[in-house]
Amino acid sequence: MSTLRRRSIDLKHRHMESRSITSLRELHGSKVAVSLPIPDAPIVLRGMASFADDSLRIAVDDASGSFDILIKDSEWDGEIHPLNSEDSFLIRLASPLAYY
Repeated sequence: MSTLRRRSIDLKHRHMESRSITSLRELHGSKVAVSLPIPDAPIVLRGMASFADDSLRIAVDDASGSFDILIKDSEWDGEIHPLNSEDSFLIRLASPLAYY
């Protein structure tokens, strides 16, 4: 790998680490992984995020079928962490889930 290419990757990585996401609204259009707080069996689901009407909708395409995860920005409890690319994030939910 050339020095120029390696340096641009390092700069991109540093920029990504310094980006602080505080609202689910900021994840609109991003790739998102959601860590679900299920006792004895944590699950991570991945999908594309879109934000509307105070809710983040994560469209998940799973082998058993497609579904959406909805998280209300005004009510959720958890953390948002950047992953390995600038448009990819992990949402770690802290509170128990409500199933509908």
